[in-house]
Amino acid sequence: MRRPVLALVSVLLSASFCVHFSGSAFAQGLAALPTALQETTAASHPGKVALAAGAVRFEAADLTTLGVKAGEIATRVWIDVKPASGAAASLDPFVGIAAASRDELDLEAAFPGDDKALAQRMSHAPCIVLTGGTWSDWWVCTNPRHKLTRLGSAILDAHRRGALVVGVGASAAYLAEWSVLERSAITRPVRDPHEEGLDVVAEGLGLVEGVCIDLELGGRTTPSRMLRATREGNVTLAVWLAGPVVWIDDAGANTSTVLGPGAALAFDLRTARRDREDIAGGRLSAIVGGVTLDRRALTYAGPATARSTAAQLPPRDASVPALESARIAATLATDAIAGPLELCDAIECLSIALDERSLRVSGSWTNARFDLHAPRQPRERAGQVK
Repeated sequence: MRRPVLALVSVLLSASFCVHFSGSAFAQGLAALPTALQETTAASHPGKVALAAGAVRFEAADLTTLGVKAGEIATRVWIDVKPASGAAASLDPFVGIAAASRDELDLEAAFPGDDKALAQRMSHAPCIVLTGGTWSDWWVCTNPRHKLTRLGSAILDAHRRGALVVGVGASAAYLAEWSVLERSAITRPVRDPHEEGLDVVAEGLGLVEGVCIDLELGGRTTPSRMLRATREGNVTLAVWLAGPVVWIDDAGANTSTVLGPGAALAFDLRTARRDREDIAGGRLSAIVGGVTLDRRALTYAGPATARSTAAQLPPRDASVPALESARIAATLATDAIAGPLELCDAIECLSIALDERSLRVSGSWTNARFDLHAPRQPRERAGQVK
């Protein structure tokens, strides 16, 4: 409320000064008061942030949930990391609503994130779309060594003034406060010589606070590697985007909404016991399209019409680990879980069980208990020689 109050004082002082010259000036000052308050209040409300995984394509019906109008989408700024030679170009998620030109970031340039003209156009855009590249590419272009570039500052400023910011793929993970980065991408030496994990939790640009976002990047194909990286640290909510799906964060309302046919697997770690080996007593929810998460209480609300609960588990395939995100989502979509149910890959087992805290929202279970542990070794037979 500080900014609206300052605006009120400013307008009243201006009106008081004008009253010495004419009564009409004073009236004009009072008339300007509601407009000034509206502008400052709107400016203090951050825009929504949409984090997309998979081949996402928005439709006109999605614009209300995204908080933008069709006319605003037509004037969006689309920024794409220049693809490597021979690589396919990125897709614009709004292409079905309105066409837009693409601004390419050339990582071969000396300062790829310091295009003054691009930053200027972003300062007035109601929507900014970020596609292509890797987590490290976006770090280089926006906040290398914790020094904001023009591009990084423009993204943060656009979010603060209420613009919609959309990240697709690697940029989606980077826009969150925390994301998972493969250890091989880190150039600095590891401080702890005992650290052996494939991934680490890295600090992103921070538009979505309090959440670690991950998806199929850097060789990660299941959420188990994300969970391994969060065993040690301050992450309390880790979300795996099993695309095609979009996680829409509304900081003003403190809610997150899911769109798309995929699911967002939300791992609540607030009360979980974590050590170097296991996670015990966490809470797992499969958030499907149309469901909204209250970030304060971590409770869920879905549409009045629930989807079909007759989901079938995908068949086991020797080439696909049982711990894949599609199988987890399908498991949580079944009517009942005879638990604890264990889904395992070569390294981890995820145990899922329902209890009195578990609720069914829009045909999927939320707040199921989960434990993550190493696969149990078979018992040795009596007399077996080691």
